Amino acid sequence: MYKAVIVDDENIVRVALSTIIDWRQFQFEVAGTASNGEEAIKFIRQKPVDLVVTDLKMPAMNGLDLIENLKKDGFEGEIIILSNYDDYDMVRKGLTLGAADYLLKLSISPESFAGVLEDIKARLDQKQSLSDRTTSVNEEEKEREELKTIREWQTLLKGGTPQGLLQNKRYLPQKGRSMILFYLQLEESTCLWEDGEETILPSVANIIKGIFEEKQGLYVVPVSDVAIVIMYREDDCQQISIPEKAEQMASLLKIYLNIQVSVLYSERFEDPRKGAGILCSAYDTIEDLFYQKKPIITSIRTEKGTKPEGELPEIGAAVIEFIQDALKEPDLDSCQALLHKIRDICEERWVSPNRLKRFLQLLIEDCCEKLFEQRRKIPEDLLQEVQKAGDIYRLEAAAQKSFFWIAEEKRREQYGAFRREVAEILRYIDQNTGKKLTLTEIAQQVCMNESYMCTVFKEQVGKSIISYINEKKMQLAVHLIENTDIYIKEVAKQVGITDPFYFNRLFKKYYGVTPSKYKEQIAAGKGRQSS
Repeated sequence: MYKAVIVDDENIVRVALSTIIDWRQFQFEVAGTASNGEEAIKFIRQKPVDLVVTDLKMPAMNGLDLIENLKKDGFEGEIIILSNYDDYDMVRKGLTLGAADYLLKLSISPESFAGVLEDIKARLDQKQSLSDRTTSVNEEEKEREELKTIREWQTLLKGGTPQGLLQNKRYLPQKGRSMILFYLQLEESTCLWEDGEETILPSVANIIKGIFEEKQGLYVVPVSDVAIVIMYREDDCQQISIPEKAEQMASLLKIYLNIQVSVLYSERFEDPRKGAGILCSAYDTIEDLFYQKKPIITSIRTEKGTKPEGELPEIGAAVIEFIQDALKEPDLDSCQALLHKIRDICEERWVSPNRLKRFLQLLIEDCCEKLFEQRRKIPEDLLQEVQKAGDIYRLEAAAQKSFFWIAEEKRREQYGAFRREVAEILRYIDQNTGKKLTLTEIAQQVCMNESYMCTVFKEQVGKSIISYINEKKMQLAVHLIENTDIYIKEVAKQVGITDPFYFNRLFKKYYGVTPSKYKEQIAAGKGRQSS
């Protein structure tokens, strides 16, 4: 793995270049950054690098002076110049001094930067000698050691006893050196890795490392797929502002990676072995703030909240039937409204997050089983999203995602046996039964010739489109007559028929009696039941 250092007097440029691409993809690692040539020289003398990406105009020591000093020191790596449009003369001189390439700041893109890095890697590969390969092996060994250290920190934070970590004196309490723990939780549908592969974790780590001047005592430790712990050993003579660092983490991750994080931070402590207890307190703090709008930046509470546990809302058979009807339509807005109501009740009563999550999981599974008569089951990964939700808003989104899956499965079950075009016609009619529908309108909606559409539909469904529409309208009419007290004239309007005489004739054709007579029969039947 080749090492690179980024030199620019603007922090925003340093961070942007660190995260614009996945450096590891090109066998590079950003080993550090510097704000001018003097800092870069000092850094490179302590930690040799293979690539220097440098601005030209900087205070203290500019890019050209940096290149000259590097060559005097015997630097054998590659140099890329960052320039503005009016820096042509300086760029030419930089190339003469030994720079390999240059990039215009205002037009840098991931693609152009990746192309330059590929060329640089090819040059470095060509120059690599046996000793270089030996160094590479040593670097890989160092990476393995760093990974081992991170795993031992994970063991410690889970309450275990990592012998290798605790045998190393630099990890134990040190006089004049305090520890600080930061807990970062991602508040969007983003994970640090997927299927065992790192996604944004390296970029997150690079941004966090750029915030701290002292990096020797900094450890970025993932504790779940959505959470990171930062263990930082501070020099008591140069104390940091803990809340300010927390704000910087949240701000920079939002700016450069477009992800939102909640950041919790501890007070200073001496013994790293206290980290497990502090992390547990961080989990408790997050749970106490479960119903609060995220992201949040606050200190870790050392005492768990003592809010009394409230009762879950009652969900009866009528509510289950309501959800099933909404999923058949599909009417996901009604499901969302119900979730909002459940959220408000649980927040008012303070229902613990774990109880609410289990409650929603059972509700989703129950609706699915009843709707499909146990022919389908909710995928386990959707239920896991509900379980892992870090706040009420993520929980709502996860539950709504499960409802969407059920609705889609119901749609496939209902229309799956038909050609795609016919399924589209059926779905459009089912969703617009209450409107006045014409063959021309439906043909335009599904982008088909009207005559061909009618032929294909009858072949597949066994009846004409008009017959199907009338059948659906009469089913809706019966539902309205049986379940509402509106006038028959209003029922006709609700099913998209403006002519009441036509409505009466059509209804009698399907049910043998007029709508008024049918309503009388329903009323008489209810009267007999009540008596």
